[in-house]
Amino acid sequence: MLENKTACVKINGRLEITRPVALAMLNHLSRDIASIGGSVEFKKDILSFNPVVVKAGIRITLPNGAVLQFESLGGAEEQDIKGEKRIYHDALGTAETRATKRLLEEVVGEDFINKLLMSGAISEAQTQKKPATDKQKAYLKKLIQAGKIKSVDVESLSFEEASHLIDKAKQN
Repeated sequence: MLENKTACVKINGRLEITRPVALAMLNHLSRDIASIGGSVEFKKDILSFNPVVVKAGIRITLPNGAVLQFESLGGAEEQDIKGEKRIYHDALGTAETRATKRLLEEVVGEDFINKLLMSGAISEAQTQKKPATDKQKAYLKKLIQAGKIKSVDVESLSFEEASHLIDKAKQN
């Protein structure tokens, strides 16, 4: 998920997984349960259209006969969706994805998807940070020539990475 830049989208400033990711996670869960001799039934119901509210449910039957059932709601409003042509279709997809995400988290018993998204958001933010300044680059090149730090591609460093290397060199 963290390697695939299309695995999540920003909706109203919040990162959310995309429908293909939610379905892939659900499929993976189903395969894992089937691999131990169990079964999984998944269903969705549309509860309302304005706002769109979807109820997702899952019934997991374990090999020993135990049955686990979980339900979760997901919603989306018109302002969550950009554009106008497919607003209800897209709002429905967003609500279904949110319901599926919450359902998966209930099954696992942890807010693991948001934790992954936050760590991914941090990684994404790091790749979009401002580049090292010319002054930092020149100083790092001098440190490399003096043998005080290992050779690195100075031109590709971010401002923070360059600052970290400079601070580390000053400590030694």
